[in-house]
Amino acid sequence: MTKTVKVAGDPRIDITFEERKAQHDALLNLQKLYSVLASANSTSNSLGNQVDGLLKTLKKIPDVPESIIETAKAISKEMKDIRLELAGDPKLGWRGFRTSVRGRLLMLRRAVGGYTGAPSQRQLQQIDKNSKQLKNLIKRINKVIEEDILKLNKLMNENKVPYLIPVEKIKISE
Repeated sequence: MTKTVKVAGDPRIDITFEERKAQHDALLNLQKLYSVLASANSTSNSLGNQVDGLLKTLKKIPDVPESIIETAKAISKEMKDIRLELAGDPKLGWRGFRTSVRGRLLMLRRAVGGYTGAPSQRQLQQIDKNSKQLKNLIKRINKVIEEDILKLNKLMNENKVPYLIPVEKIKISE
């Protein structure tokens, strides 16, 4: 059995097609950003945990050159800084989360999706600002993967110390 139906918006809500499309486009953009954010968060956590584990292992190996330890510490600090910007400081709870890219994108998604209408100019600017910050954080993660880890592995190889297997860099559309 088939039947043709007409779907209409709620007559109590006065919204133009353009406003509805603007809201849809903003929410779609936020969803794409959230997917990229999830990849960045996963990669930064994995890489940070690997480097932290390596630092613990290096303490058990005698006569490890200081240059290896200092390079690993610098990478560990960079990954901690990136993770704080991405996901916030868990010690601060909601306050820490709110100041992170992840928290701000979540609040934007709720604000844009929780109101039937076009997103405000300020919301669109915040989406753009957080998108740029996320891309910069991804560039920093990829630099660690492509340059810093390779440098560390080279130092470790030259000194016959077991080294890290590099993780895959994050791909983003420009």
